[in-house]
Amino acid sequence: MKRSANIARYACALGGLLVVILTASAVIWTPFAGRDGAAQISPAALYAVQLTDSRGNSVSLGLWQGKILLVNFWATWCLPCREEIPDLMRVQRRHAGNGVQVIGVAIDSADKVLAFVRDVGVDYPVLIDDSRGLALSKRLGNGAGVLPFTALINREGKVVSINKGKLSPAQIDAQLKAVIQQPFAALERKMAL
Repeated sequence: MKRSANIARYACALGGLLVVILTASAVIWTPFAGRDGAAQISPAALYAVQLTDSRGNSVSLGLWQGKILLVNFWATWCLPCREEIPDLMRVQRRHAGNGVQVIGVAIDSADKVLAFVRDVGVDYPVLIDDSRGLALSKRLGNGAGVLPFTALINREGKVVSINKGKLSPAQIDAQLKAVIQQPFAALERKMAL
């Protein structure tokens, strides 16, 4: 009798602990789940970010201010990342006339990235920076550091979509279409004056 009461108490305590763990994990991971995580960066801070380009120069994301940015975080050791790059190259060519700029941010060593970019013929800007690139990825809503990770940023510098994992061309086109059709508020304000 005493033994079954102890077992029941332990089972009840274990069940309660499981509920606490599941609730805590849901609270912790919810901001990072799905496509719409919580970006923790203002447009001014985003455009002030400095990363290293393929020539070793420090480049500010402000260089592309006013454009729609598709910022893709990747690494040479990440198979889905490598598979996604030809699609991103096609997206860049197809949507460049709409003010879209694809930017790759490699979370990897420069020598590996440069060899890969050369071999594949990547035709959009690739920035290389392990620590600052990863920090930017996290500020854009990728707290878990998943690769590939892609953030879509509108012309105003606002993060409108984040995506963890490989994207299909159809997914990219659908997200871009919605942003391309948004009016550029700064231009509207200028025209109203």
